Amino acid sequence: MPLTVNALADLVSGLKDVISEPSRTLVCRRVVTLIAKALKDTDPVNFEHWITKGRFQFARNCELTADERWVPENLHIEKTTLATFCDKWISVEAFRLRNNPDADWRPITPEQNALRVTMIKELREIAKNT
Repeated sequence: MPLTVNALADLVSGLKDVISEPSRTLVCRRVVTLIAKALKDTDPVNFEHWITKGRFQFARNCELTADERWVPENLHIEKTTLATFCDKWISVEAFRLRNNPDADWRPITPEQNALRVTMIKELREIAKNT
């Protein structure tokens, strides 16, 4: 039996209930990419058809049911050190001078608050871009 695109779609479709749906979707996408790479080098006419129509039909034949966006079951999310730092300093309402620990607590002035907010916004932007 020759290996055809339909046979590959049947293979991916047959993985239903064997592997998770997000994994099956990933397998489908990788097969689509492999076929595209093979056609690009050997058959430009069929490559163009594959890119415009064939890959979508292949995905339909695989009978995928997963949403495009999914969250892995083992995802672990926690606050970063930088986020904890920013949250700590954005919530400060009073301070006292470092060289005088017996001094009274003073409220944050509007000027200090503006500086603090600006610095924390910039830190959060840096964190997003790294």
